[in-house]
Amino acid sequence: MPWAELLFPPATTPAARKKTLALSTTSATAAPPRRTSPAPSHLLGATQLGNLKVEVIDSVADYAARMKALFDSNQIKQLLSGSFYMCMDSLHAVTGPYAQAIFERRLNVGEGTVQNGEPLEDSGGGHPDPNLVYTHDLVEVMFGDDAPDFGAASDGEGDLILF
Repeated sequence: MPWAELLFPPATTPAARKKTLALSTTSATAAPPRRTSPAPSHLLGATQLGNLKVEVIDSVADYAARMKALFDSNQIKQLLSGSFYMCMDSLHAVTGPYAQAIFERRLNVGEGTVQNGEPLEDSGGGHPDPNLVYTHDLVEVMFGDDAPDFGAASDGEGDLILF
């Protein structure tokens, strides 16, 4: 059975649609303003379009800073600086620059830890889906001689990971 059917059984979608069509009102709640501007060092430029200010940010630097705030990077760096060896396959998708910035530059695990880290329009002729079919490069490394202690691959947009 495909995984999507496990998460969303076929009978669920029509039932959810029927309930959605039956809605007659919606409501909203007021929330306090939220700071959405990036740190000044991550701002690459801005322009004004009428009443709208458009800011261009370095999303890799912004994300790496947020990860550093969420996780104990010193402990992770300590683990990765010892004999623990890892490999990350970004499948030539958008997560490559993020993985390189975090693992190779911030955590100093060494250049080359991130495989297929350059985003390519055609995903390098592969498919950015982290499963055993499309992560053959990582699988070869993980089952090869002198295999890493940990291996991971991420999908095209970084919301699915295979460990």
